[in-house]
Amino acid sequence: MAEKPRLLLSRVKSRAQFSLIVTGFFLFLVAACFEGLETKSAVFDDQEQAERVLKEYLRLRVNRSENFKRYNLLSQKNKDFLMKSGVTNEAMFKEYISDEETFLDFKIVSLRKVGTNEIRANVWCKVVTEHDPGGIKSESQREFVLIKESRLWRFDDMIVDGGHYLP
Repeated sequence: MAEKPRLLLSRVKSRAQFSLIVTGFFLFLVAACFEGLETKSAVFDDQEQAERVLKEYLRLRVNRSENFKRYNLLSQKNKDFLMKSGVTNEAMFKEYISDEETFLDFKIVSLRKVGTNEIRANVWCKVVTEHDPGGIKSESQREFVLIKESRLWRFDDMIVDGGHYLP
């Protein structure tokens, strides 16, 4: 008769252990789901921020009178490159880019996250080059490389027909 309570106690312990294991597993799954949601949310936030910066950059490229303000959207690598040419602020950048092509129109085709701190954007652009006399209009698809520096998205590269250019 003493064995029945022991057997009963053994079954209760086994069920309690089983319940703890099932509960632990369930909590692990719940935590994993929330972590996945947080990661997806962070990726979406990065793409959303990068897209806002891209739209601002493209708006500045279309608006010829404010084109030089994109200097503040360039990566440190590009600013270091410009510094070697004596360009250290927006006013100097305005002179530096005075003869470059002008964007007439654009359409963002796609954005894709390449790494933790890099997003690539494919953009259809209509541009005019050789401004005098009248200019030459052309259309092309360009790839812009945005990188994250100090929690802010900056322009690192512009790729046109395989060539790399200052954005």
